[in-house]
Amino acid sequence: MNRQILKEYAKLRKLPKWIYLGSVSDYVCDNFYTISLNLDITNERNIENRKKLGLYYDEYKSPLGTVYQSKHKDDLDVSSINCIEDFKQTFNWRFGELNPNGEVPEHLDTHKTLRFLITLTGYCDYVAENDKVRMNKGDVYFINTGFKHKVLNGSFTRLALLGEMNNNERNIELLRARTRK
Repeated sequence: MNRQILKEYAKLRKLPKWIYLGSVSDYVCDNFYTISLNLDITNERNIENRKKLGLYYDEYKSPLGTVYQSKHKDDLDVSSINCIEDFKQTFNWRFGELNPNGEVPEHLDTHKTLRFLITLTGYCDYVAENDKVRMNKGDVYFINTGFKHKVLNGSFTRLALLGEMNNNERNIELLRARTRK
C-alpha cells in the first residue's frame, strides 16, 4: 500500500472498532425486510466495487453467492433511521443476507468510506481483531473498516442493511462525538 492509503487507515484506527449509534423499531426492520424481498441479488456489483477499490479476498473464497447474498437499492429512503440523520450523503445501500451459522471471513474494507450496519432480522457477532460485539435485530452500528473484521452469524438467517458515507472530517467528528456520549 502506498503512504497516503496507510495514513488514511491509520486515521480510521483512531476511532473505535465499532460504535453503537442507536436502534430502530421492529416496524422499521419489518418495512426494510419487505423491501428486500423484491430485489434482485447483486453479488457481482459487490465484487466489481471491491475490485475497483483494489480489495480482493486473497486468502479465501468470497462468501458472496455461497453463504452471503447482497441486494442493492440505490434510491432507498432511510429517513426512518433517525440515529443516522446527522450523517449526510449516504450511499451504496444494500441488504446483506447471511445464512444460518454462516461466516463472512476476516477481511479489510476500503478506507475511502465509513459504513453503517443495521440488523433487520436475526443476530450476528461482529469480530474486529478478536474483539466481539453481538448485533441484534434493530441495532444500528458504525463499523470501522480500518480494522480487519469478520461476521459470525447465529442460528437464524441474518438480514442486515449496510450503507456508506464519505470518510471526511465532518463525519469523523460526528462519530467521535458519539463516543463521548
